[in-house]
Amino acid sequence: MSLSSRPNHSLTSLSNPHYYEVRTEDGTRYRHCGSLRDALKVIEGHPDYTYVIMYYDIPETVDVTYTSESESQLNQQGILPQSDLQELFS
Repeated sequence: MSLSSRPNHSLTSLSNPHYYEVRTEDGTRYRHCGSLRDALKVIEGHPDYTYVIMYYDIPETVDVTYTSESESQLNQQGILPQSDLQELFS
């Protein structure tokens, strides 16, 4: 496989991310599909089933403050007793 210089439009597309939900004749969820082709394939075997497009909720971008490593380190605590175990191999 070689690298391509062509842009991958599926990665840069501005469409909303979505998936397809196949539903039974009474409206209950039967299966989730990542592509329309897969949803249509399921419906071929079950003519009474339908599908709907489900859009993902895109969360808001949140600013996160930076904390340096030295501020978040805990002080060393020497509360464990020394072990009296002998070394397995010497």
